[in-house]
Amino acid sequence: MKVTILGRKGCKYCRLARQLASKSSHKWDYIDLDKERNSDVRTYLDIEGFKTVPQIWVNGRHVGGYVEYERMVKESSHGGD
Repeated sequence: MKVTILGRKGCKYCRLARQLASKSSHKWDYIDLDKERNSDVRTYLDIEGFKTVPQIWVNGRHVGGYVEYERMVKESSHGGD
C-alpha cells in the first residue's frame, strides 16, 4: 500500500496518520504544506475545496482524513470484517 499524507506542522491528526502508516508498514510520503516549496499543492487543495488536514491518498485514491485512513487500515487488517 502506497500512502501520501498532506499535512501541517503542529497537526495532531497529521502526526497520528504518519505514525499509523509507519506501524502498518505502508510505504508512505509526507508533504508538509507549511513549506514554501509546496505552495502548488496548497493551491490544488484550495481549488478542490479541501479545508482540513491531513488529506490522505492510498494507491493514488483519495480516502479522506485520518479517521477514514484509520478505518481502512483496521478493515484491511481484519480482512474486511
